[in-house]
Amino acid sequence: MGRLILKYSEVLLEGAKSIAKGHKYKFSKEEKMLMTSKEIQYLIERAIKYYMAFQVGLDSHSNYEQMKKAIVDIDNNIKEIEVYRYPYELEKKLRKVNRVWRINRFFLNRVNDSSIPHLLLGSTEYIKILLKDIEQYHKKNL
Repeated sequence: MGRLILKYSEVLLEGAKSIAKGHKYKFSKEEKMLMTSKEIQYLIERAIKYYMAFQVGLDSHSNYEQMKKAIVDIDNNIKEIEVYRYPYELEKKLRKVNRVWRINRFFLNRVNDSSIPHLLLGSTEYIKILLKDIEQYHKKNL
């Protein structure tokens, strides 16, 4: 059952990406940062989904590769938003995002060595709260 749910979630993702691709246009800088912050939130959920799959025994090579890809994509997106010049308070929140993400990444990369799902879930929720503030900043500047 769990494998089927993971498979369906990937099919839905592919469908959503296909629809989005058909409606693509050149984003403004604010739109791009807004989309990037949303993408980080989505990717964190994706990485955690595969981490949890490992924790319940769905430890296929494909799931591991999907989780690793999400981790790399999160790193790339965080680098992208770090380039933007935020007000001081948001810069502090972005540093917190980066700090908490580095800890999460450490444990996600060691999925076979550790099992701390509650800690990872709590810290990813904290990252998403911080990213919501960044998201709101860009929404106001559209």
